[in-house]
Amino acid sequence: MITLNGKGVSPGIALGTLFFFKRASFAVVEKTVTDTASEVARFHAARIEAGNQLDKLCESMREKIGSENAMLFEVHRMMLDDPDFTDPIVALIEQRSVCAQWAVAEIGAALAKDFSEMDDEYMKERACDIKDVAQRVVNILIGVQSNPALGDTPVILAADDFTPSETAALDRAKVLAMVSQAGAANSHTAIFARTMGIPAVIGVG
Repeated sequence: MITLNGKGVSPGIALGTLFFFKRASFAVVEKTVTDTASEVARFHAARIEAGNQLDKLCESMREKIGSENAMLFEVHRMMLDDPDFTDPIVALIEQRSVCAQWAVAEIGAALAKDFSEMDDEYMKERACDIKDVAQRVVNILIGVQSNPALGDTPVILAADDFTPSETAALDRAKVLAMVSQAGAANSHTAIFARTMGIPAVIGVG
């Protein structure tokens, strides 16, 4: 028997099959485009679609995780309109003639890195929110489903980490517990797990 140790962030005990949460496998590669205006328009169309998704997610999550927690997705929605997020993406597309998905991935990663290096623990955790928003836009641009489907048998879900969107969208009837390599006790993912009554352990390595 193998024993793995981590930090509990949501109480409970679970016994079941370990299922590795596999996201769609794809590489966002830098591609040169000839029509930057069309590529900028494609980015804005994906940004609008991401906003529509977040509006629906926020509404559907109010009962599941509470109005206060569901407001996180309103914050994600506002990020999509924040010039600090959008302007560098547009500039990268126009100045380097690159595809929209690569620009979003690059700027999202850079902004997340900036937040993760801040001294304030709360601000550090916002890096995960930026990654979540950027990934949603990238998924739309390349046509990938945001959340992979689980089977019918309840499982203990394992991953490198879980984004707030992935956690909030989980079907409680199919998830016995969550285990992740990364994460933090004050993250929205941990808060959602506690609210939904899903036992969760982070920092398993």
